[in-house]
Amino acid sequence: MTILERKNNWYKKHREKKEAHYDAIVNNTTSCRIGMFLKNKGRFLVKSIYCDKSGFPSGVGQILINNYKDETTIRRLLDGGNIKILTPEIDKCVTIKNTNGLWEGDAKVDSYNTYTNFVSSAYFYLFKDNEWYVKDAFSGEDKWVLVKELLEW
Repeated sequence: MTILERKNNWYKKHREKKEAHYDAIVNNTTSCRIGMFLKNKGRFLVKSIYCDKSGFPSGVGQILINNYKDETTIRRLLDGGNIKILTPEIDKCVTIKNTNGLWEGDAKVDSYNTYTNFVSSAYFYLFKDNEWYVKDAFSGEDKWVLVKELLEW
């Protein structure tokens, strides 16, 4: 399958999902996890945070590729802990507080498999090799797509 065919298939599934969950998208309630790929002593780990709102690619994905382009900035974002919503400026991201511990907290460091199996998020973002990738949690596929290619479509 060519890259263009893969992109077309992914876009079609994404569009169908958006139509099926229109109310959730309009209300910006789509959650995601934002992570950075780490290699530590031969183990592949992901440091990540939970983001409660606007997790779809045209929301969080667009902000990530436009504003979070280097490891230093991304580490600062992750070090701040779970957030309600991602903003272009790290200092304006709203952290999650007073939720009886449900989503409060620091970034998690998990194995790659654990990271991609969180059931609470619709999308997963992964910064790897200086690129942002996205995975649709509900597609049933372990397929990562470059965010910038998806948004160029």
